[in-house]
Amino acid sequence: MVESGKKIEKPATLAYVEGQWEDWYLKGLADFIRVPNLTPMVDPEYLTNGLVEQCMELVDNYVNELKIEGISKKVFQPEG
Repeated sequence: MVESGKKIEKPATLAYVEGQWEDWYLKGLADFIRVPNLTPMVDPEYLTNGLVEQCMELVDNYVNELKIEGISKKVFQPEG
């Protein structure tokens, strides 16, 4: 991770992202896509089948691995 006040070097950042691409970024995207979380237009049980929560947990786990200081999450849910 980048320390506060430290200059970010483009070549080092690019090398880091390229090094993580296959094993981390694409794996995370594939994990997310595997969850059949569809919209209410396709799945009438969209808000009650637990798939939204499963996707949120999956994303939370990946984001937490980044160890970004001060990051937080807010969940917005429709009433009813």
